[in-house]
Amino acid sequence: HKASARAVLDSLPRSLSDSDVVETFDIGYTVEACVWGLKEPRASGFDGDEVYNLLLRHGWMVTAGFLGLFVRVFTYLFRSRIVGGLVRLWSEAPPDLIVSFVPFFNSHMRDALETVNPNATLITVVTDFASSAEHPWVDERRR
Repeated sequence: HKASARAVLDSLPRSLSDSDVVETFDIGYTVEACVWGLKEPRASGFDGDEVYNLLLRHGWMVTAGFLGLFVRVFTYLFRSRIVGGLVRLWSEAPPDLIVSFVPFFNSHMRDALETVNPNATLITVVTDFASSAEHPWVDERRR
């Protein structure tokens, strides 16, 4: 997902105006900050992405699927903290556009955007070829 994000960032036109601000953020670190009430996300360190990649590297696909189910339960249990934290983080400078590479948090980002900037756009870049209950790419709520 990070390589895809870098590719999209590198493909942006060089002619963006000085008023255009493009930021990248790791949603895992950002969600962690939201859940624990931190003022800002950490910049690096071991997280769920590394666990997921380690499982895939060793061919433990079933275990990786269970990790996806765990994330879904986690995001359900901490939904209000995640959405509230995103609102807090984005309220000072509401984004006009979010490009997501991690579908687990799309509905949380969408709900926060509806509060801070209802006219903002949320785009999901699909980086996998399959959508499943463990790893959904399409948000069930349609607009």
